[in-house]
Amino acid sequence: MMKTFSPDTGRIFYENEVSDYLLHKFSEIVRWYKDCPCPTGFLTAGSPVWVFLSGKEPEKDDALLKSVRKEIDNRPVRVITREDFRRRMCLPGQLISRLDRVDDDMLSEFLCHTLLSKQDGTYVDSCRWESAQKGDPVHGFISDMLAACLSARLPIVDGDLPGILTRMARHHIPSVRAKLREQDRMILQACPSLNEYQHAMK
Repeated sequence: MMKTFSPDTGRIFYENEVSDYLLHKFSEIVRWYKDCPCPTGFLTAGSPVWVFLSGKEPEKDDALLKSVRKEIDNRPVRVITREDFRRRMCLPGQLISRLDRVDDDMLSEFLCHTLLSKQDGTYVDSCRWESAQKGDPVHGFISDMLAACLSARLPIVDGDLPGILTRMARHHIPSVRAKLREQDRMILQACPSLNEYQHAMK
């Protein structure tokens, strides 16, 4: 209702309420990730590229796969679909049965964070490329929170949830904040003109 009648302010109130609820309901997950170290270094040369293909539009799937193979070097490409995702990860039966019923966007979001929380690699679907190092607290936190929400059959499991969880990780997990600060520093170093502009503004 809040989002419908007031798209801008209503969404903010909605997201804040959902965040507060999840922080309280799954506080043990938050506590565990607060102690996660911040990973350093870069992706290993042989880390896999996971490509999620929904199977609903074969032509788009083929185009996506060709694009991925063109962009990467010699890293292995591993295709994952709705039919075989169960073999790619060890999940409890209750969660598997719930994932069978979620839409492609939510399934892809869960696969992305679950795969990248366990290993180095890159995840690709029709909307994004996303990379992570093994032990990346962002992906681990979001994966565990998504699994908890799905298993608990919460009514808030919709397209807004991954974005809400990402913001929660940024605000409440110190290692996530540290990682984002390091990324910002590297971006500034790579953009001298932006750096000079910021100094000039001080």
